[in-house]
Amino acid sequence: MFKNILKISFRNLLKNKAHAFTNVAGLAIGTSAAIVIYFIISYDLSFDTYHADTDRIFRLVQNETTNGELGYESGIPYPLRLKFAEEYPEVEALAYLDQNSGSLITIESDGNKVRYENDDVHLGFTMPSYFKIFKHEFLLGDAESLGTAGNVILSKRMAERFFGNYQDALGKVINYENAVDLTVTGVIANLPGNTDLPHEILIAFETGGSLRIWDSWTATSTSVQAFIKVKPQVDITRFEDKIINY
Repeated sequence: MFKNILKISFRNLLKNKAHAFTNVAGLAIGTSAAIVIYFIISYDLSFDTYHADTDRIFRLVQNETTNGELGYESGIPYPLRLKFAEEYPEVEALAYLDQNSGSLITIESDGNKVRYENDDVHLGFTMPSYFKIFKHEFLLGDAESLGTAGNVILSKRMAERFFGNYQDALGKVINYENAVDLTVTGVIANLPGNTDLPHEILIAFETGGSLRIWDSWTATSTSVQAFIKVKPQVDITRFEDKIINY
């Protein structure tokens, strides 16, 4: 019986080729579109999920009311970093990421200065605690070196771009914005493409502090952001209510 149904269906298709082609083409296009949409959504939802304990990682924001409408500002005042983690025992780690910077890097090679300034270079100032929040594999050096001004950690890709072999990078010097020399104290594995934090040049936060860091609680920039990792079992709703008027 099943064979008869197939035969009848096949004959009908031959008799109505145009109609059959339209149906098959529509089914193929619809299926292909659904598959493409699935992969796009899956990729978007995969961003930064490779970090450990993602349910405990948060970005601090400020409430901002404009024309009676509540909004959120990602910029955080510099002074907050000094006491916030101490005043709230729920916080396991706090780190600032200052992206308010240029990208001109100069390397001295064989007596010549080589300049690198590319839009695909993501650079930021941060602190050792950044690596307690976000997962990065260290190929050379360690995170604690960012506790000292003038130090810098590079991705493997950046180290190879600057020095050829990333294993030769430790102790080498790069110049930032014709203003300060930075010593390479660490190399991390290349970052995956599905991250909103694609920084491959991470400079010690206190570097150039007198020129970059201000003491005002009212002056903020969206490029200066703060991230926290709360301790296990912290009720995040109650914690939010607790810090809302900080």
